[in-house]
Amino acid sequence: MVQLDTSTIDAKRTQIKAKIVYEKERANYFKFNEEKALEEYLNAKKDSSLDMKEIDGRLSLLEKMQLLHKIEKAKVEVLEAKDKYLKEKKQKHTIYSPKNGQIKEINAFEDKFIHTKERLFTMADTENIWVDMKVSKRDLSEYKLGDSFDLRSEERRV
Repeated sequence: MVQLDTSTIDAKRTQIKAKIVYEKERANYFKFNEEKALEEYLNAKKDSSLDMKEIDGRLSLLEKMQLLHKIEKAKVEVLEAKDKYLKEKKQKHTIYSPKNGQIKEINAFEDKFIHTKERLFTMADTENIWVDMKVSKRDLSEYKLGDSFDLRSEERRV
C-alpha cells in the first residue's frame, strides 16, 4: 500500500550478510583445524612412542578446535536470525493513528514514495461532531437540548 523508507533496515541487512560470510569462513577454518586435530590425535594414540602427556595435549587441541567451530556456527545462526527478523520487519509496516475515527482522505498509494512528516491519511473524529445550523422559530418548539436525530443533506453528504 505505502512504500516506506527502509534504507536503514537495508543497510543493517547488508552489514549482517557481510558478517555472515565472514563468520562462515571462520567456521570453515575451525572445522578444517578440528579435522586436522582429530587426525593428529588418532595418530598419536596409535603411536606407541608418544607418552600420555603428548596424547593429552593433542586431545586438548582437538577439544579446543571443536569448541571454536561450535562457537562460529552459533554466531552464524544468530546473525541469520537477525537477518530474518530484519527481512520480516521490512515487509511488515503497521501505521497507527493517534486517534479513533474514519479515514476521510488518503494521500498514500501503492508504489508512492513517502517523505518524512508527509501526511498519509486524514482522519475524521467521529466521536464528537458539531453541527451549526439554523432552525426557524416555528420549528424550535419541536426540539429540546439533548435530542438525537439523523442529519442528511440534499446531496447525501454530511
